[in-house]
Amino acid sequence: MLVNTQAFVLKSQKYRESDSLLVLYSKQYGKISAVAKGSRKPKSKMLSGVQPFVHAEYLLYKGKSMYTVNQVEVQHSFYSLREDYNRLTSASYVVELVLAEATEGQGNESVFSLLGNTLTLMCREETNLPSLLRAFELKLMTHAGYSPNFLVCANCGADEKTDRHFFSSSQGGIVCKECHRNIEDSVMVSANLIKLARFYLQNNIKSAARIEVPARTNKQLQQLMEGYIRYHFEFFSPKSLLLMKD
Repeated sequence: MLVNTQAFVLKSQKYRESDSLLVLYSKQYGKISAVAKGSRKPKSKMLSGVQPFVHAEYLLYKGKSMYTVNQVEVQHSFYSLREDYNRLTSASYVVELVLAEATEGQGNESVFSLLGNTLTLMCREETNLPSLLRAFELKLMTHAGYSPNFLVCANCGADEKTDRHFFSSSQGGIVCKECHRNIEDSVMVSANLIKLARFYLQNNIKSAARIEVPARTNKQLQQLMEGYIRYHFEFFSPKSLLLMKD
């Protein structure tokens, strides 16, 4: 059966002598494993369509256990992401997070659109990468069904006006000072962090990419989201995150 779909290359690795083994993220079918035969030959017409981050239209043949790439037409190469270290590691982190969220055969148009917009913004000089990454994390978790609650206590629903705030991954958001005493994984967070998270959740990804955030607040939100993501995606341990920390 032939399948025509738009997809991003989440992962590309050498397979046999001149083939590529791809993990694609398709708008309609979610995560797809596919082999592109002969794609690593210098004169292959598919060479440009098997590079990391590429957005392309793929004509795939669905076999018993894997898809085979018959044709590819590149829509956007995102070449500049592979030429700059900070952009490369940031884009690698983004696709690793999508890989953790994605399911074989189950598309998510919101995630597909978010991924495309995020990679596009990463190519722009004016983009604030740390802000973009924090917004991406929050929005991806929301589209995956795990939106963290930064509005009221996730345990009792209280809407406290206080300078002391706590967050619990197990409860799925902020918790009040009364509830946090009985929640083992609750950690104190600043009011500025909560305001920032609300801004990212309530505004589009383009707005998030433009704002300047104090390094300390960004670091706090990064650590918070790292724990929250790992709570829901237990085996998520991206190599790119370590490279960004270095």
